[in-house]
Amino acid sequence: MIFHTKVTTKVPGGPSGEYDDFGNEIVSPPKTVAFRGELRPLSGAETDNGARDMVITRFRLFYPRRIAFTATSTVLVSGLEYKVVGEPEPHSIGGRLHHHEVLLERVTG
Repeated sequence: MIFHTKVTTKVPGGPSGEYDDFGNEIVSPPKTVAFRGELRPLSGAETDNGARDMVITRFRLFYPRRIAFTATSTVLVSGLEYKVVGEPEPHSIGGRLHHHEVLLERVTG
């Protein structure tokens, strides 16, 4: 699998190991991570809800095993923001984790 598309996501911050004056653990801010992935179109649908047209497009994103994000993540591809639909799916080849796949959705209108 060849990863050609530049993808960006924000990884949530985690515990920093430091504490504030009240004893609460300080959480580090989220980081922006860029990586290469493979984006494949799945479906597109248009609906007319009376006032305006709504367009829903779905893609499948294949990305390297070293990248981790969740069902609440968003990703940027070519300047467009997509929401992750469901949990990422790990895929193994020969008993070893090879890559992850996730559904992306963009709703406009």
